[in-house]
Amino acid sequence: MIYPTVNDTTFTRALNSARLCLDEKKFDVVMLGARQFGQERGEVMSALPEQDAATLRETPLMIFSITKAIVGTAIARMVDQRLLRWDDPLHHFIPELKAAGGDFLALRVEDVFLHRTGLKDCPWHKSSPAELVAAGFQWAPRTAASYRTSPYQLIRQVLLSVGARASAQEVLQDWIFTPCGMPNTSFCPADLAKTIPCNFTTIPLDEFCAAEICGAGLWSTCNDLMNFADAVITPGRLMSQPTFEAMREADILRTPDNNKAFLIRSRGWNKELIFNHQPQRAFLHGGAAGSVLWCDPEANLIVAFIANRCGVGNDDAFRTIGEFYADC
Repeated sequence: MIYPTVNDTTFTRALNSARLCLDEKKFDVVMLGARQFGQERGEVMSALPEQDAATLRETPLMIFSITKAIVGTAIARMVDQRLLRWDDPLHHFIPELKAAGGDFLALRVEDVFLHRTGLKDCPWHKSSPAELVAAGFQWAPRTAASYRTSPYQLIRQVLLSVGARASAQEVLQDWIFTPCGMPNTSFCPADLAKTIPCNFTTIPLDEFCAAEICGAGLWSTCNDLMNFADAVITPGRLMSQPTFEAMREADILRTPDNNKAFLIRSRGWNKELIFNHQPQRAFLHGGAAGSVLWCDPEANLIVAFIANRCGVGNDDAFRTIGEFYADC
């Protein structure tokens, strides 16, 4: 088996790919970082005035659904310490589900991460347990899978219960941000005026931040995300190897969408094949602003493609990350 290598040739190829989407004005900022065996290469490309690369690497921006991977890793650490199990019923932590009865009693913690709850989608900032119960099911739990963000608010309640804190921010600070060296990651930056801009306006920013949207609500930086991914793939740093393997184990379930037969996910991460030569051992998560965080533990490789324009898609990130595997 040939493993990818981060060197002058592969990083230049990836950088040229990343630069192309900036030249096409898809993003205002593109940051590319690759770290292998502790050696890091990084580059920041920006159309933003009066912003140097070092500042941008430490400036928060919306990471949207990469939040799912961070929250999933926090739950994995709790599983590792035997504070809960992946197959624990959600109603053990959420009284509203127990009171609702029926299929709500069948929901498990892992169903949210594997996108197989069957719950109808709700607006992100209006997805309290009571609101999700009122919306009801689109299909029975675990009979089909469809990508959802709003059910992650049920995981917020699990975090509060197991983490014994008043906010998800405090729980993640204890379980992820501090252990991984992520000083600039939060649900609400100290100064929203000093963040990398994004064209996401569907939800007012104050409501977005206050809701602690555990499927899409975190702000972070390129440096913080690199530190997080590095901690995840370092054996024994965040969890035992059996728990790590359970977290990244692929689950395949049929979707109700005739255009896409299957959804392939792990507990918090995406496992779908995105580009040629992508190894099945790797895992990733993307965000709605164009960013993708990539982990390949066997190659001791992480890649972060960080961008800032909501709705553009992740194709540029996947093409860029794929350049590290072009010779494999």
